[in-house]
Amino acid sequence: MDNMKGRILLKQQISNLKEVGFEDIERTVNVMQAHIDGGNYEQFYVNYFISYTRDGVDVSHLFKNQTSYDWYINNSEMIQQRDENFEPVLDADGNFILLPAFNYIMGVFDSLNAISYDVLKAYILENDHDGKWDLIA
Repeated sequence: MDNMKGRILLKQQISNLKEVGFEDIERTVNVMQAHIDGGNYEQFYVNYFISYTRDGVDVSHLFKNQTSYDWYINNSEMIQQRDENFEPVLDADGNFILLPAFNYIMGVFDSLNAISYDVLKAYILENDHDGKWDLIA
């Protein structure tokens, strides 16, 4: 998208559009900014936009959302605990184990001894599975 200035930190392809007639439109979350506030707010701030392609050609201009979005990830949001293969971890009763998002992601970073874009990419995919990006077309 030409109106988005600056460097893209990471790109993560998500599911195609689900609307009839648009199933072949590929979508990509493009992260422009990512900040961690470990102080008062305990949150991640992510600024992103979604680009659209069909057969390798950018068709983003055909969609109304020609803007970037702010995404705040904090402990008011619950996230599924994942194993080393990014599969959900279940409790003894077969239920997903849910944990506060900021604390969980920071724990993953701590275990890696680094801040990894792979963790953010995986979180984008998890949110795609939950339908977060379906309302933005």
